[in-house]
Amino acid sequence: SIVDWVTVELRDATAPSTLIAEQAAAIRKDGHIVSAVGFDFTNPVTFVGIAHGNYYIAVRHRNHLGVMTAAPLALTEIATTIDFTNPITAVYNTSPLGAMADIGGTMVLKPGDANGDKQVIYNGNGNDRNAVLAIVGVFTSSNIIYGYYREDCNMDGQVIYNGGGNDRNVILGTVGVFTSSNIVSEQIP
Repeated sequence: SIVDWVTVELRDATAPSTLIAEQAAAIRKDGHIVSAVGFDFTNPVTFVGIAHGNYYIAVRHRNHLGVMTAAPLALTEIATTIDFTNPITAVYNTSPLGAMADIGGTMVLKPGDANGDKQVIYNGNGNDRNAVLAIVGVFTSSNIIYGYYREDCNMDGQVIYNGGGNDRNVILGTVGVFTSSNIVSEQIP
């Protein structure tokens, strides 16, 4: 069963900030990323018309910080499996805060990018809390908005600013409860 979607990117082996190709893909409930082509959701993601060679592989999500392999990988007609959930999988990272979060030994994308600026900010200018507040309503901050929204940081189908299960706490958890002025930036050049 499909729970959401991501964008899978191929990036240049010598200039990782250069995007070569990208493709939307589906995330299954078991965490596997599969091709959305044909809607059978069982095939691996493939890039047609891309030359065999070495590429950085990046994955981006609507309200999480993306992740990229630490080094280019050789891609051929034989499927290459990358397990970003495995703590030993090397990912591109220039931040002391890390590129991914560790949840009980499973690496996950960092959530909370409610405004889509590739950073998670709790306090200060451009913070993600304000994006959550804006969608529920500044004067009605106890509202619950139902649906598929970027501001739904915990991905429960609801945008909540105040009360239990609120999306503000996801943002705070990413930057750190005791370091709420931290800015956590995506680690894709």
